[in-house]
Amino acid sequence: MPAQNPNATIVIREHRGQPFYEAKFRHQGRQVKRRIGPAWLERDADAGRWRRHRGRLPDDAYDERRAHVAAAQLVADYVSEAANTERAEQERRTRGVTFREVARAYLRWLDDVRGAKPSTLRDHAYVLGEPGVPYKRGSRTTAGRVMAALGDRPAAQITTRDRRAAGCDQRYGRVAEDGEQVSLRYSGRVQLREQAFDVWAAHQPR
Repeated sequence: MPAQNPNATIVIREHRGQPFYEAKFRHQGRQVKRRIGPAWLERDADAGRWRRHRGRLPDDAYDERRAHVAAAQLVADYVSEAANTERAEQERRTRGVTFREVARAYLRWLDDVRGAKPSTLRDHAYVLGEPGVPYKRGSRTTAGRVMAALGDRPAAQITTRDRRAAGCDQRYGRVAEDGEQVSLRYSGRVQLREQAFDVWAAHQPR
């Protein structure tokens, strides 16, 4: 039987003189706050508290009843999203980091930490790019052979033979990318890219 969603407490907050409802609840030991929306309230100067505004409730405002309904939906959405995130993380831990995740982190490392030249980043991005991405110019799309073959596989289980079978050992010749001619040859820079990738990936947490 699925666990029951936590109950939310409705709280009145104020921002720049305007009241709004906020939902507060606890999920897995953590307190969560989510803004609901503008409260259909006005200040009772004599009593020093909020009271229901006069007139018909607008569609974009909340009375207490509507706020409780909205809060229940916010709780349900949060619990569902948290469960999906936990499930995805569990699957990630079970299968290990994918080649795609390592490749993306590697490209960020090249740019942010290594400070690679634009031409180097472009070459690496070409080899490790996704398939079917339109070029900025023309109607062509990227081939992405390596990522199409290996992207979803656990990185720790991929061998050099796997990468070469996916197309890393092909001589790409000269291909058009962003209107420029980029030379990609396995015998030189692609081989160095493989070695650098192996060294970097070996030091990343699984």
